[in-house]
Amino acid sequence: MQLKTRLPEDLQQQNPIPTSLSPKLSPLASPDLYLANFESTSSQCPNSGPGYGGLSSVEEAHNLATLQYFEVNYITFGAKTSSCYSGILAFRQGEYYGLLDPISIGDDGSLTFYWWAGDKGVTDFSNAPTNP
Repeated sequence: MQLKTRLPEDLQQQNPIPTSLSPKLSPLASPDLYLANFESTSSQCPNSGPGYGGLSSVEEAHNLATLQYFEVNYITFGAKTSSCYSGILAFRQGEYYGLLDPISIGDDGSLTFYWWAGDKGVTDFSNAPTNP
């Protein structure tokens, strides 16, 4: 099993990033990107759109294949530093699984997040390295 991870210092964004993911809007997402535990009701963030029920920790990610995945137009999330953080977001693209953990959103809209991506068919992330 091989997992890849990047820490915030590797991912500092120079351009503003919105606080919603739009997998269907990217022509580069092939095959389609599916997000886990989609909730059509509003996220925990005020004045927001649909959200998700995320994982509390990487250690909970024993088998990402057992989660329910949805193809969605967008999803709203809050960073770990906000009052509306919904946890770690699992995703699937073809036979690949991964996790996104939004850490902070800067005043300029820049997003810092941790991410984990498994090799083809890897679904157990529970022993993946955690972040500082």
